[in-house]
Amino acid sequence: MVQLRSTTGCVNTPRILFALEEMGVPYRTEIVPDGTFTARYGIPGPELVDGERTIVEVGAILRHVVRTYGTGSLWPSDRFDQAEVDRWLDFQAVRLARAAAARDLETLGTLLGALERHLRTRTWMLGDDFTVADCGFVPAMMKRDKFPLDKFPAIAAYFDRLGARPAWKRALAATP
Repeated sequence: MVQLRSTTGCVNTPRILFALEEMGVPYRTEIVPDGTFTARYGIPGPELVDGERTIVEVGAILRHVVRTYGTGSLWPSDRFDQAEVDRWLDFQAVRLARAAAARDLETLGTLLGALERHLRTRTWMLGDDFTVADCGFVPAMMKRDKFPLDKFPAIAAYFDRLGARPAWKRALAATP
């Protein structure tokens, strides 16, 4: 069983819980005081304890759990599809999140336009198969009211599909 340590309200925790729930990986959560991870690692949390090892950084945690415990399409076997998963995890974590945090509306509009075009012909980020790349978009979905989704109907529909998944409902209920 893995342990996910988090602070209350951490925006990264739900996406990890979503992936764990999708895969049926047993886990437990532990709430730690605010500032714990910044003091330890210089970054906010969460951290995952798997056996004797501790992993930080949400992207590293997602990649670890899906490579270690993933089944089916959550982590595709094709290396080019794996690169696409990495692409979309990085797109959300690096580009979209930074533009949203900086309130850089011009960049955000460009990025949302690219995402809208991508999703117009796909159910999930890699097409018909739900992957861990989709789990990466949880923070954006949770803050959907901050985005002008009336201009981006494919993104709005994608967020609706994400939110309807049973694993998401379990992850949300388990989020500290």
